[in-house]
Amino acid sequence: MRWVIWVLGVMAVSALGVFVAWVTSEDLKFNPASFEDTPIDQSLAALEEAITLAQFRNERNEISTLLVLSYQDDIVSGIDLADLGAARAKDPFDVLASVERVDLFQAISTDTVARTDVPVSDVLPLGAPGEVHLGIGTNFPEHAEETSSDSVFNFPKFGTATPARTSVAAPAGGLLDYEVEFCARFDRPIASVEDFDAAVIGFFLCADFTDRIALMELVDPENLDSGFGFSDAKSGVDFFPTGPFLVVPNDWRSFI
Repeated sequence: MRWVIWVLGVMAVSALGVFVAWVTSEDLKFNPASFEDTPIDQSLAALEEAITLAQFRNERNEISTLLVLSYQDDIVSGIDLADLGAARAKDPFDVLASVERVDLFQAISTDTVARTDVPVSDVLPLGAPGEVHLGIGTNFPEHAEETSSDSVFNFPKFGTATPARTSVAAPAGGLLDYEVEFCARFDRPIASVEDFDAAVIGFFLCADFTDRIALMELVDPENLDSGFGFSDAKSGVDFFPTGPFLVVPNDWRSFI
């Protein structure tokens, strides 16, 4: 009987220790949110700095590429680049390359081309096509510090890009989490440093959804930089909302 009492006592002390550790930990339930000192002023990039693009399907179900000039009350307004003689193509880089910049800026300054208004809910995804994307972990100091990582690692993220206005379902038995990420796509395949240097790069926001249960079960805690578990946790159905805008800086190197 005495040993039973001893075991129960140890269990009680252990449970109390776990409870105290949980209460005093920097858990999200108790970790207060932090915000900017002043509200972030949302605005489009100035045209002398970058071109902002959006895509939608027109009344003929064709993909149209819009030079975005304003975004207000969930309405994206701008110039359909096809009205400037641009190629009707799916790839926004191909469309932009088919327009003379002088024609583009003249259309803006003279206000001679009709504006097109599109509800943001109709804007198409701006992530790169295909089902395999490259994710990068611990690639900024704050994230590296909180994960005790001293290097950058890559992992594949599987799934097609979805629009910015979409729904994501939590997997059964999972724990859904998300982060707002700064993403990029290129106007060509990248197989070398030379390809990277020659590429035109567009930037967009995306929501990176993660099943934290899958990550905790599959990650290698002794070697986070191995990337184990990240593809499994971040490749759920509709886990890659993107857009609504693709920003193509005139000099993307100064942009980053």
